[in-house]
Amino acid sequence: MRRIDLNKTSSQKNITTSGKGYHVRIMRRTKEISRYFSFGQYGHHKKALQEARAWRDSMIKTLKNSTRRFLKPLPQNKSTRCTGISRTISYDKRRGEYFVNYAVCWTDSRGKLRNKKFHVGNADTFTTQADKRAFLAAKIFRRNWERHADLDTLAKFDPRTFQDWREERISDLQHHLT
Repeated sequence: MRRIDLNKTSSQKNITTSGKGYHVRIMRRTKEISRYFSFGQYGHHKKALQEARAWRDSMIKTLKNSTRRFLKPLPQNKSTRCTGISRTISYDKRRGEYFVNYAVCWTDSRGKLRNKKFHVGNADTFTTQADKRAFLAAKIFRRNWERHADLDTLAKFDPRTFQDWREERISDLQHHLT
């Protein structure tokens, strides 16, 4: 198989050829969507390439506008029932105390795996209100990141906007979803 897409700005992005047709592959998270366009079926290699480009463009447009972020849903976390968010209890050796946190897993614009923690409080003394608030802030953070990932605008995603999540009202946190 020979790759056609030598540079990312070319009109052949996501298209490869085997000499007898064009293969279009689009990856979304861990799922591949693909289709083969043979020269024989379309009569000529130019017509096959034209159809391959049209199908690729329509699939990319469909996937960007999809409200289903994942073609195959990722497994949900058992502690929160939310993808990418886990409830953890950590031990602080200096204080000798346990703390409850919500950890959100996400990747930055360079593809590096990151974690953002939303601290609930001491495991012995935290309130359900603090727990709900931290969980809601974690969900809003994750939803904001997913929206940027879906629109291919991860460079615009700024996790620092959630630094003062405790002081902000929940309605102000939801404002970050735009």
